[in-house]
Amino acid sequence: MVERNYIGVTGAATIDEIDHLSYSFNKFSRIYHLGIYHKPMIGILASTKTLLGEQTQNRRYPKVEEIPLLFRQVNYGFKVVHFNSREPSTLSKQLISLFKTGDLYNENLSRAVQLNNAWPPLDQIIETQKQLPDLKVVLQLNSQAMGKRSSGEIAQKVAGYGDMIHHVLIDPSGGRGKELEVGKVVPVYEAIKHRRPDLFLGFAGKLSGENVWSKCHELVSRIGHYKFSIDAESGVRDKLSEDYGNDLYSRDKVERYLEQAARFFSPDLR
Repeated sequence: MVERNYIGVTGAATIDEIDHLSYSFNKFSRIYHLGIYHKPMIGILASTKTLLGEQTQNRRYPKVEEIPLLFRQVNYGFKVVHFNSREPSTLSKQLISLFKTGDLYNENLSRAVQLNNAWPPLDQIIETQKQLPDLKVVLQLNSQAMGKRSSGEIAQKVAGYGDMIHHVLIDPSGGRGKELEVGKVVPVYEAIKHRRPDLFLGFAGKLSGENVWSKCHELVSRIGHYKFSIDAESGVRDKLSEDYGNDLYSRDKVERYLEQAARFFSPDLR
């Protein structure tokens, strides 16, 4: 499969949500002929906690044993498990266990993971790919990963992963609803692209149907092209409280976001 940038939605956690998300992606991809440059990305959340079967109040996380069932509902696009480890030193064992669940990897239900830890150990990624050689890795650069580092320092650390990573998501929000500040992330994008022009880079940060067009337009005006990925999580959900993850998947917000994103990236409308 030819690798491409993506338009993503992360956090669907039930069969009904996945079915709606898959239907919406298919609808807007077809209308706006997205397949040339971008592919749909459906992200499902997992963590050390859910891998161990522990209870979580975060409504965005399904039970780990349900992840293969959810991905069976989707027969196209980039199907990515977004994983957060509380024990990075044993990350490889966790990922191998995760992707063995329900033959997730062997049945090609998902062969991609986004690592949501700040600078996951390179040796753990190498060890994982010895047993899961076709696993694509998305490195998330959250606020903890970037910290007070300069753009050059961040790019140098990204380059240190070599060909063990395939995508980088510049995501200061980390799913917590902090809006993307284009002026702050573009220098990071440019520094990484200079060091690693082969990587597929993307952005996230409270993207929604209300702001995705303007944020992407601002990004294009700064970097000069449309060759980047985007992902939405908190911006397509309805809050129930201020507690992280106490929110609900919103069909209306998902559709609005996907329609605006698909229109923006449509090769027919540039």
